[in-house]
Amino acid sequence: MKDGLFFLIAYGMGSLPFGVILVRLFGEGNLRQLGSGNIGATNVVRTQGKKWLGTCVFLLDAGKGALACASIAPFLESPSLLPWIGCIAVAGHCFSCFLKGRGGKGVSTALGVFLLLTPPVGASCLLLWGGVFWVSKTSSLASLVSVGAAPVFLWAFTSPEGNLFWAYVCMVLLVFCKHHRNIQRLLRGEERSFRGGDHGAD
Repeated sequence: MKDGLFFLIAYGMGSLPFGVILVRLFGEGNLRQLGSGNIGATNVVRTQGKKWLGTCVFLLDAGKGALACASIAPFLESPSLLPWIGCIAVAGHCFSCFLKGRGGKGVSTALGVFLLLTPPVGASCLLLWGGVFWVSKTSSLASLVSVGAAPVFLWAFTSPEGNLFWAYVCMVLLVFCKHHRNIQRLLRGEERSFRGGDHGAD
């Protein structure tokens, strides 16, 4: 029963919409009504033109995933459930209770969980994101490739037990589901990028 309460806490922490909050404080407009309507760092940069603000949103979104795991871990009756705490935090970001079930795409929060639970995996995903983005200038492609590679990196660097591996797979599925429109545009060759100042839909 106590562990069930921690899942609710993790969901609440993941639900915190830092993109909406920071744009309200330091930017202009309602982020959910601007650009793609996404609450993540990419849409913040595109709609506000402030890389520093997007960086802050990324760090806070990643931090809430890591903090959910780090703060709850000492109190879990079943430590093997910790990866699922991270997964629930990502789900909270994707389906925020503060935004009536709407939310972001989960990339930053998932990366924060990866970095906390398996630092080599998280660092590898970040490096891969940077490499793909540097080549393609397309945030969605970099996000899908880097997060999608997390289970592969997990097997490469560790001998994961079941809960860890399947929680990572679930986080990947959440991120891919939230990117379904991006995937369709990528397959049609219509996904916009940051190349040449093109800050279109993400």
